[in-house]
Amino acid sequence: MTPLEVLQKHWGFNSFRDKQEEIIDAVLAKRDTFALLPTGGGKSICYQVPALLSDGVCFVVSPLIALMRDQVGQLKSRGISATYLYGGMAKKEIAIELQNIRNNKYKLVYVSPERLQSKAFKQNLKRTNISFIAVDESHCISQWGHDFRPEYRQISTLKDDHPEFKFLALTASATVQVQQDIIEQLAMQEPVVIAKSFHRSNLHYHVKYTEDKRTELLTFCKANNGTGIVYVSTRRKTVEIANFLKQQDVQADYYHGGLTNQTRNAKQDGWTNGKTKVMVATNAFGMGIDKSDVRFVFHYDMPDSIEGYYQEAGRAGRDGKDAHCLLLYEEADLRQLRSFAHSQFPSVDQIQLVYESLCNYLSLAYNSGRDARFDFDLSMFCEKFEIKAIEAYSGIKSLQKLGYIHLSEGIHRPSKLKINVSSTQLYDFQLRQPKLDGLIKTILRSYTGIYDYYTQISEHQIAQRSKRNVKAVIADIRQLEEIGIWSYSQSTDKPFITFLQPRVREIIDHDGIIKTSKIRTLERIEAVINYVESEGCRSQSICNYFGEMNLDICGKCDLCEMKLQLTKRLDFRQIEDFVVRSLTDKSLTIDELIALSTDLETTEIVEVINWLVSDRKVINDKSGYLRLRK
Repeated sequence: MTPLEVLQKHWGFNSFRDKQEEIIDAVLAKRDTFALLPTGGGKSICYQVPALLSDGVCFVVSPLIALMRDQVGQLKSRGISATYLYGGMAKKEIAIELQNIRNNKYKLVYVSPERLQSKAFKQNLKRTNISFIAVDESHCISQWGHDFRPEYRQISTLKDDHPEFKFLALTASATVQVQQDIIEQLAMQEPVVIAKSFHRSNLHYHVKYTEDKRTELLTFCKANNGTGIVYVSTRRKTVEIANFLKQQDVQADYYHGGLTNQTRNAKQDGWTNGKTKVMVATNAFGMGIDKSDVRFVFHYDMPDSIEGYYQEAGRAGRDGKDAHCLLLYEEADLRQLRSFAHSQFPSVDQIQLVYESLCNYLSLAYNSGRDARFDFDLSMFCEKFEIKAIEAYSGIKSLQKLGYIHLSEGIHRPSKLKINVSSTQLYDFQLRQPKLDGLIKTILRSYTGIYDYYTQISEHQIAQRSKRNVKAVIADIRQLEEIGIWSYSQSTDKPFITFLQPRVREIIDHDGIIKTSKIRTLERIEAVINYVESEGCRSQSICNYFGEMNLDICGKCDLCEMKLQLTKRLDFRQIEDFVVRSLTDKSLTIDELIALSTDLETTEIVEVINWLVSDRKVINDKSGYLRLRK
């Protein structure tokens, strides 16, 4: 089959999106490949299609369990065999899955980066036929990136035992420096580099200073048709702003990571189906959302990086039709953003205190705990050790940056069950235990593959079908687990912590990771502030940040619209002609240009020069001189 035939068979599409086919061809040609596809570009297709066409299994490294789970669910619904492994799985479940991988039962295996450090995982790789390794969100491998994760650095060690491995690195947002670092960290050999432009021609970027955000938000939501997203910085604000909009007759709901899985799914479905017009959310909302007709994205609070803003704003207009992206700010936002950046990076002494408290909280002895997983409640931890939540969370995130632990996102992990005995042994047990026979029969009739795989089950569904209450069903399932009939993992919504190293006495930042991360974070925040205070085209500013230069102005952002109004004034052409004549055959500073004019307003000259510079008709060099672009 050809790549297009695979796409048509499993996804029902008749053509690839821009750059997808080039990336797929490079992977199938067994080349190391770096792919930069901005939000909505269809990165997953770029490894899923060649995985189906290649001999062996494709491993996909991904940092988000929720995204892995959703991707695997979608693949299974299309008849494609896939699974996912993450750091918090039970050892029995991991052993079974590794056995299934060795037996070629999957075409795609999603794996969290911390799982790569497991000796058992690495040993199994030696006995597994691997087609290639896809590294999703590959910017996480770079200390220069906006979401650096030290466990991503372990990916390149896979080549120590398998130099023939080829990598496909994918990201939606990476500066030139980050792109180069990704290629170096993965030790790519003569990689094929394929990058799609960051320019989104259908997006209208607007930035507005205001001291009355609620009025601006309400006006914007009522003026725009279709569904939209309003991003805020805290969970509390999601509720407050959603309630405000509902009181003003706007169909709104809220979403954040602290809700139960069932509630999050219900809210997302209501928004996806158009029953809810506006979803007010933290940045937990958006990853993996397959909704092409989002007409607007509204940032009520300042984002902390251009990368984050670009990805969030890029969830609008994936259908190619016009969409609006509005960012509001006031002076207090700029101060808070800078202050928050500093609070993210506690001192080494503070990190040490959080680490020791955490180990004591989890009763972890020195030199023990590697690969150990613990359910974790941040509020209970803070209460017991009298630590402020922001200090505890910053300390834990710093420990993650240093590679000591991994904190999972709080996601719903469904109940799973796998039968450990043969069908003959199970039948004998049913004859000897008639009281449990009904439960076992119900499970066997309800779920297939349960002898080979850890299979997702629903205790509520089993209770309904066996006409019993849920508590009794769970008690009997646990009883059968204790005597070894099956292995059972009960559902949970709690986040968990995995220790990547044994407990040590002293935390050490050998590579200066915390210091470097703080510097890069402050630089990214200043880039956001420069963006909102910019006088040039918004789309140009974003593309320039990612190293894509010499683009024409978009003509759609707030600043381009303002300049368009400027060009309609009668004296604009007169001033433009004056500037062009003055710069013919020579370079001048702005002050020198102003001195040459006798009947023109200084402010208007400056406005026109700024417009000509952003429109790339005039160049303003580093020495402050203006010259015409040839």
